[in-house]
Amino acid sequence: MAEALGTPLDPAIAASARPRFPVAIALGYLDADGRIVEELHAKGRGGWLPIAPTIDPATRKRRVYTNHLAAALGITSESVERGLTRGVLTAPDGSDELGRNLWWVPTANTILLDRAQRQGKKPDATKLF
Repeated sequence: MAEALGTPLDPAIAASARPRFPVAIALGYLDADGRIVEELHAKGRGGWLPIAPTIDPATRKRRVYTNHLAAALGITSESVERGLTRGVLTAPDGSDELGRNLWWVPTANTILLDRAQRQGKKPDATKLF
């Protein structure tokens, strides 16, 4: 990833048990095919959000951000944030290097399936991550 962005990466970072990547690397999230994900500018907490779920550089797990979850639920990102504040939406699994909420794919899919069940609907498989 560092090479794709033209950013040098100290070998000690990759060898660390808990790597802390430079911001230039953290912003260069990759998709499942190893391509840098396009971004939405001036959106969300960090001023940057990927347009598609990304791969965590340390764990290789797929990350789902607020904008992805909102789109799958058919609501706004602001509604997701309100749902978190009110405790009516499953808490994020964590946050990324820039402090933005994220859910791992299994958690995000559980949120979607639970919502469909509460509404008495059949889950829409095309909305799952």
